[in-house]
Amino acid sequence: MKDAYNLKPDSCGILFTTTRSSTEALKAWIEESKDLKHLNPGILIGGGGSGGMTQSQQVDLLNMFKEKKHKLIVATSVAEEGIDIQACNLVFRYNYFSNTIGRIQARGRNRAAFGRFFLIASTDSGLGDLEQMNKIREGMMNTATRAIKALEEKDFLEKIAKYQRTDKAERRMREKGKMERKKEHCDVEIKLTCLQCGLVACSNSDIRKIKNAHHAVVSDTMAGRYKKVPNPKKSKRINDLEFLEKVVCVKCGAEWGCMLKYCGHFFPVLTIKAFIVNYGQGKPIGKYKQWSLVPFSVQDFSIEDDIEKQINKESGGSEI
Repeated sequence: MKDAYNLKPDSCGILFTTTRSSTEALKAWIEESKDLKHLNPGILIGGGGSGGMTQSQQVDLLNMFKEKKHKLIVATSVAEEGIDIQACNLVFRYNYFSNTIGRIQARGRNRAAFGRFFLIASTDSGLGDLEQMNKIREGMMNTATRAIKALEEKDFLEKIAKYQRTDKAERRMREKGKMERKKEHCDVEIKLTCLQCGLVACSNSDIRKIKNAHHAVVSDTMAGRYKKVPNPKKSKRINDLEFLEKVVCVKCGAEWGCMLKYCGHFFPVLTIKAFIVNYGQGKPIGKYKQWSLVPFSVQDFSIEDDIEKQINKESGGSEI
């Protein structure tokens, strides 16, 4: 930084860092440095949360920067995009890494002619290697952009149509494979066991899908296997759905999901990533982060079926 300003003393720059607290620390360090304190650094942060800057404060700071009363701005990512900073010809990033787009946006703050761009990072951080990968990706992107610009409009549209057809075919094949795997398990008993302690929670036949999104246990199978604990967040209502207490494993206390009130009924709603999916005899199938990935189908919840079940239960299972 010292060398960059010595090379061109009238330079103005931005120093990117990751957190608001680090902007304060870097500003204080620069002000204490005899070689850099003449830069009179200012701080630019976002407006969210406590201690954020108002829009008028941001504008005042940028005006002082344009007038070179501040020759350096210490900023968080708020300065990467959306704020016009034309006086800048030096960009520094201090232990600050983002993706290729963020890198281009940060360098885009460097509006003046013959601007320069630096990464300042500790040798053991690995950021240098990541930055090198971003440079390679940026080069590939530029090559691809030039190739696209060189295409005739007809050729360009034909390539787009070809890629769309290929992508559509691949998505269909993936969906077909997923449905075939689910069909393989449609008549097989599958159990969900606690990821932490292995306690059996329920079977696939106990689960129903509410509003095509929430997977609820509608049978009494889980009774005694879970307990309800207060949710630090207030209960949340979305139309006719009300989300209540947390549901946790009775054995180890791992969080399984939450209680749901729907149509006057209360159901435990499960988060699939809290479980291991097993065959009925205990052989594991796998762990899944989303319900859409599980290798079995879940029936939609029907209030009529639930009412019929309650009637049968109260009448001792006799047919009506």
